[in-house]
Amino acid sequence: MLLRVSTAAIIVAIATLSSAPTYAGAIMSLNNRVTDDLSHEACMRRARAAIREAGFRYHDTTSEAVWGTAHDRRDMVAIYCLTTRDVAVFAAASPTGDGKVTAPLVDALTDAWEAVK
Repeated sequence: MLLRVSTAAIIVAIATLSSAPTYAGAIMSLNNRVTDDLSHEACMRRARAAIREAGFRYHDTTSEAVWGTAHDRRDMVAIYCLTTRDVAVFAAASPTGDGKVTAPLVDALTDAWEAVK
């Protein structure tokens, strides 16, 4: 079940990241965490706090995601709080075309998510 939820979350994140505010087509890194029945509103608050805790600059909020920027606004990060699943999806995109840039950004998001419980 967790694998299905994780796979579904990743597919949704990839599909929605293509309509993201910036960097469509850039290299991406993704991760996710089960939210254990956390309400959507609480997930969105935690996402915003985690983006700031990770040292990223707040950029925007959509109905299911909070966006931030990194590296002088070159790279984009997001935490999706899916309304269809009890999961938060962590994403980063960079125009550099290098997963070595985006993977540490996602790691910073997931670490901050745990820190702002």
